[in-house]
Amino acid sequence: MSTDPVTRRDIAKRAIERAKARGTPIDDDPIFIGLLDLRISGDIDVRTVRERYFDCRALRPGQRHGAQSDRAGTSRDDEGKKKGPTE
Repeated sequence: MSTDPVTRRDIAKRAIERAKARGTPIDDDPIFIGLLDLRISGDIDVRTVRERYFDCRALRPGQRHGAQSDRAGTSRDDEGKKKGPTE
């Protein structure tokens, strides 16, 4: 389904307001806002917004998005390589 920029902006506003109402504000991250602007203009799709945002968050110090823990207490990076104990 193809939508115009005005509709995409309205959808984004509603999503941001729902997140705020749940106590999870998402509109204060400049990376997210930049990606959202690209989505609203139609330059990228929602999947790309999600992938790029998670990639950027994974690069931040203290963030562990993308790592999956196994039962042995080790974790695996995005390529499946063991990273060592998570304790």
